[in-house]
Amino acid sequence: MVSNRIRVPEKLYIQTLIAGKFNSAMVVDDLEAKKIRIPSNEMVAIRDEIVKSNPMYFRDQANTDPEAEWLEQSKLSPMFNYRFQKQLAEVSLAGIEGAFAMLEDPRMVKFVSCLSLAGMDQNDIELVLNAKYNISFEPSDFSIFLKYFANFESWTYTDKELYINSLQDPNLKALYKLALTGERAQLIWELGLGTDPSISFDDLLKDMLTDSYFYFKKKLKLNPDDAQKFAALAVKLADRLDKSKDDAREANDVLSELKIKLTNTDTLDKRNTAAPVDIEEMDVELPTATEAAIPNLEAMMNEGKL
Repeated sequence: MVSNRIRVPEKLYIQTLIAGKFNSAMVVDDLEAKKIRIPSNEMVAIRDEIVKSNPMYFRDQANTDPEAEWLEQSKLSPMFNYRFQKQLAEVSLAGIEGAFAMLEDPRMVKFVSCLSLAGMDQNDIELVLNAKYNISFEPSDFSIFLKYFANFESWTYTDKELYINSLQDPNLKALYKLALTGERAQLIWELGLGTDPSISFDDLLKDMLTDSYFYFKKKLKLNPDDAQKFAALAVKLADRLDKSKDDAREANDVLSELKIKLTNTDTLDKRNTAAPVDIEEMDVELPTATEAAIPNLEAMMNEGKL
């Protein structure tokens, strides 16, 4: 059964405009200026959803502001306060200008949207795009962009599939279909952000760490601010590799535990001719094991590799 979910990743931004009492023509003009195109039936559904959540406010013809609590509950508060220059609540506006800067870069829009649709979390999207495309964007920029312009949160596989099938651009549709397969390395390569579609994500992180260290050394005298950004990026990449290594170790521990359970069960089977083992009934999670190791940058530098 197909869900009635509104399949528009920019939904919250559009509802922000509607909360500001924009009529349909004003909303369309604003979206077209930002190269955002929404099917008319989805636009109606987006308006109906936000109006039903606060009918008294929308029936009021006076130029009154909405309640800060309602804006917060509707997840519109920071964008509403920024877009309409209000101070209805003490809310941080960090990242909003950066998100609009991203929106003006078509490649950035494509990159973030594809990686988000593929299920990559914000931290990994930041790492890849800071390292491979633009070092200038901050975590808050990504957070706001993912919330208001590339929001696939809680979408089902069917929701994503139906959304992709509604796209008119064949090239973008092909990338989104690839994103839906979960082939992360292949997607990153197709986007032009990687050099080898066959390497693991951990190996990509290692390459980015090495590159970040190289750019840090290169820019240290020429551009100290950029050098500092690459140094911070290198630290984040190292932390991410550490986490991956810990996850791999945990996976190996779980697999070892499973092996012991299987061995014990097999022994009991030989004694009691019990029924076949049902792994799904065991109280064990089976994560995917990965390998990760942080390169020894100092050793590489001494050997002249950096």
